[in-house]
Amino acid sequence: MKYKLKFLGLFLVIGPMAAFYQNEAKGLGEQLMSEKINQERQSDQNQDDSAADKKDSSAAPDMDKYVDDTFSCLKTYKGPITDLSGDHKYDNFNLYAVGSKRVPVEARFDARDGIWHQRKFPDAPNGLPVKISSGSVNGSSLPTPVCFTGGTFIGTNDPEMNWREAKQRPRGRAILLVSDRSIIDGARIDNVGEDGVGLFVPRKHKAVTSYNRHIVRNTWFSNIYDDAIEETQMQTMLVEDTLFDGVMQAVATDPAGGSSDAYRKNLVTLNEVLIRTKPVPHPDKKRAPHGVYHGFGLKMRSATPHGWSFQKSVFAYDDREKPHGNGFASRFRAALSTTESCSDNVIAWMGDGAWPAKVLVERGAIKEIENLNKKFPGCFTILEGREGRQFWEGARRNWINCHPQVGRIPKNVSPKLPHVDPSSDASKCDTNAYGGGGTNISATISLAP
Repeated sequence: MKYKLKFLGLFLVIGPMAAFYQNEAKGLGEQLMSEKINQERQSDQNQDDSAADKKDSSAAPDMDKYVDDTFSCLKTYKGPITDLSGDHKYDNFNLYAVGSKRVPVEARFDARDGIWHQRKFPDAPNGLPVKISSGSVNGSSLPTPVCFTGGTFIGTNDPEMNWREAKQRPRGRAILLVSDRSIIDGARIDNVGEDGVGLFVPRKHKAVTSYNRHIVRNTWFSNIYDDAIEETQMQTMLVEDTLFDGVMQAVATDPAGGSSDAYRKNLVTLNEVLIRTKPVPHPDKKRAPHGVYHGFGLKMRSATPHGWSFQKSVFAYDDREKPHGNGFASRFRAALSTTESCSDNVIAWMGDGAWPAKVLVERGAIKEIENLNKKFPGCFTILEGREGRQFWEGARRNWINCHPQVGRIPKNVSPKLPHVDPSSDASKCDTNAYGGGGTNISATISLAP
């Protein structure tokens, strides 16, 4: 299909990379993960850091250039380590800064062998498994940096739960961090309602910043009923080397409580990110029998003033289920209109129908893509149909192969969740290809001024 030539005039030369993805796609799903969580784990910690080293194994692949930087903030942050190992079921972990009690600077929470269950519907035994607040929400105390590594969050929500049921109070998330310079590294989050993670800075300390107040990296989201990442304070944030494997919405930055032009100096960066959106059931099945989603994976309004940076990321969409889109093109256009840097990104239209040019033209998104490709040559390339599907499946498979330390959802954790996560084959990891994390920029980040 040649709509990309008609509307964008883009020519894609993938070469050997295309062959790599096609070959990898053929084998997708052939291997099943055993029921043991995190069976494949490579050594990542310095031998001197005994508290962190005890859970490492010798599963690291013997490869000259392969470096798995998952859980790196256990090295770069220097605060005390809290071990969160164990199957916590529906118990939750809450840590607050109250009175004279403070969360230590650069506190490290090691959940690499930690498992939690989350459910909001039809009942809610635990809608928020992990909440760490290193500064009071009203801003009376200064927030401190936090490193949260690992964690396997298994949602047992009814797969037929609709979007409005997922949004009902109390709020549901796998992880909520109220902190400054917080890092989530290497979590596995599936079937969670309503959001995957929430990232906030205490209100009194919201400000224009040049450093990343939040980082999400090496994390695998799937089957999220609303926002996989909710950050509605327009702070500078980096999302890197992360797989959004079928979510209603990937990154939401709609302003909570209004916005200010001052925040335009803040920047949200997506670097080596893979996003595939999918619909969730709509409460009105007559209006939207195929479900609802927010379209291109970025939920923001034109009033949101911060900038965006898109680097070597993939945005995959599928029209085969014909979902009811909420701002399908307009919200993507809003993000594109404030883009400050852009290179080597792919839009994979996986449907058998035509690239939705009519919708995009009407909403102005095509014009924004054209403008960005003029301003930043190679900003976006569009693939369609079978080519788009093969590209996505290959990138997804490569990400999984390159992240053997990230937890896995075990088989049959719920009668309504029969799926199982595929295992990693690190010998097939191509760090230079999409999903390989070869241009990660956050592995050595520690405190910023």
